[in-house]
Amino acid sequence: MDEKRRKHKEIRKQRKRIDSIDSKIIKLLSGRVVIGKKLGKLKKSKGLRITDRARERDVSENAKAIAKHHDLEPEFVEELFRKIVKYTREKQK
Repeated sequence: MDEKRRKHKEIRKQRKRIDSIDSKIIKLLSGRVVIGKKLGKLKKSKGLRITDRARERDVSENAKAIAKHHDLEPEFVEELFRKIVKYTREKQK
């Protein structure tokens, strides 16, 4: 196999790994939303507000700490989680 084909094969291999990780991320996000919906129903049944800013701050701080531990930019992860929390909150209504 010539050098060019070997490089392309390696690129395809790495892209397949990324695709697999992407699929896992999506499945985990789906699971998070399912749990969030259940939580929304529980909150409603208890007469609680859907939005819990203190909890959202805790989630954000925890995500940033985990990001640092894994050499990711905390600001990137914070923004990502802000979107995830917002989406989940919308699904709870």
